[in-house]
Amino acid sequence: MCSIYKVTRKEEKSSEPVALSKRVSKTSLELVKKAYFIESRKLWDSTYLLSKVSLFFYPSFGQAMCGMVGGYLAEIDGAVERDFIKSFLSTHASKF
Repeated sequence: MCSIYKVTRKEEKSSEPVALSKRVSKTSLELVKKAYFIESRKLWDSTYLLSKVSLFFYPSFGQAMCGMVGGYLAEIDGAVERDFIKSFLSTHASKF
């Protein structure tokens, strides 16, 4: 099971993981992001993180890890965002 998460700098959905991310160096967070996620290009003020399936058997673990880098489970708000995510998944989800 893959999960896709949204990272938006303008808003913060979760207070605990964001607080943790403020205590960890930016370099460490980038290493976590690269190790556990595939990152999309930007759409508006957001990027999307696709979890690596072998590491996230439990969705709550994936959410916690994504929260460390400022993300949350993606909420699709329109056709443009949906099409962007579909394209991203068609390119990268087949790697699993």
